[in-house]
Amino acid sequence: MGTYGVTYPGTWMKWIRFSIEVFERLLEAKDVRLANDPADARSADSRRSALDGTAYLLLECFPTSTWRSAG
Repeated sequence: MGTYGVTYPGTWMKWIRFSIEVFERLLEAKDVRLANDPADARSADSRRSALDGTAYLLLECFPTSTWRSAG
């Protein structure tokens, strides 16, 4: 994202703050984990609970990259 408080384009600041707040609130919920959290990646219990449906995994994607890859 860059320097705190600076966005390009400048109009994205509200969207970025909103996105971060959504992730923070979701991660506070029970059995919600960040999909690429290095600490969870080492835990067999963490992987098992995600696979058996007892936990949710959050994954952030960069849409522009996805759109470019999709052509």
